[in-house]
Amino acid sequence: EKIYMATRDGFDSDYPEVYRWMTNWKMSDERLGELMVHVKDNEDDPIKGAQKWVKENQDVIEAWMK
Repeated sequence: EKIYMATRDGFDSDYPEVYRWMTNWKMSDERLGELMVHVKDNEDDPIKGAQKWVKENQDVIEAWMK
Protein backbone atom coordinates (compact mmCIF):
# COMPACT_ATOMS: atom_id res chain seq x y z
CA GLU A 1 0.00 0.00 0.00
CA LYS A 2 1.08 3.55 -0.60
CA ILE A 3 -0.10 6.86 0.75
CA TYR A 4 0.01 9.85 -1.56
CA MET A 5 -0.28 13.50 -0.62
CA ALA A 6 -1.60 16.16 -2.95
CA THR A 7 -1.15 19.89 -2.64
CA ARG A 8 -1.36 23.04 -4.77
CA ASP A 9 1.03 25.65 -6.18
CA GLY A 10 2.04 28.06 -3.44
CA PHE A 11 1.12 25.73 -0.58
CA ASP A 12 4.77 25.53 0.51
CA SER A 13 5.02 29.30 0.95
CA ASP A 14 1.55 29.65 2.49
CA TYR A 15 2.09 26.85 5.02
CA PRO A 16 5.85 26.23 5.37
CA GLU A 17 5.61 24.17 8.59
CA VAL A 18 2.94 21.85 7.18
CA TYR A 19 4.86 21.54 3.90
CA ARG A 20 8.06 20.66 5.79
CA TRP A 21 6.18 18.00 7.75
CA MET A 22 4.61 16.58 4.59
CA THR A 23 8.02 16.43 2.91
CA ASN A 24 9.73 14.69 5.85
CA TRP A 25 6.88 12.41 6.96
CA LYS A 26 7.76 8.75 6.62
CA MET A 27 6.48 5.78 8.59
CA SER A 28 7.78 2.26 8.41
CA ASP A 29 5.34 -0.64 8.53
CA GLU A 30 6.52 -1.32 12.08
CA ARG A 31 5.91 2.25 13.25
CA LEU A 32 2.53 2.42 11.58
CA GLY A 33 1.63 -0.90 13.19
CA GLU A 34 2.58 0.45 16.63
CA LEU A 35 0.34 3.48 16.09
CA MET A 36 -2.52 1.25 14.97
CA VAL A 37 -2.13 -0.92 18.09
CA HIS A 38 -2.25 2.14 20.35
CA VAL A 39 -5.41 3.35 18.62
CA LYS A 40 -7.02 -0.12 18.75
CA ASP A 41 -6.15 -0.50 22.45
CA ASN A 42 -8.07 2.73 23.11
CA GLU A 43 -11.17 2.12 20.99
CA ASP A 44 -13.30 4.25 23.32
CA ASP A 45 -10.89 7.18 22.85
CA PRO A 46 -8.62 6.59 19.82
CA ILE A 47 -7.16 10.09 20.16
CA LYS A 48 -5.78 9.01 23.54
CA GLY A 49 -4.05 6.07 21.84
CA ALA A 50 -2.58 8.33 19.16
CA GLN A 51 -1.40 10.79 21.82
CA LYS A 52 0.33 7.95 23.65
CA TRP A 53 2.15 6.98 20.45
CA VAL A 54 3.20 10.59 19.86
CA LYS A 55 4.50 10.87 23.42
CA GLU A 56 6.54 7.69 22.99
CA ASN A 57 7.91 8.76 19.59
CA GLN A 58 8.96 12.36 20.05
CA ASP A 59 12.24 11.72 18.23
CA VAL A 60 10.29 10.67 15.14
CA ILE A 61 7.98 13.70 15.36
CA GLU A 62 10.94 16.06 15.77
CA ALA A 63 12.68 14.57 12.73
CA TRP A 64 9.56 15.22 10.63
CA MET A 65 9.65 18.90 11.63
CA LYS A 66 13.29 19.58 10.65
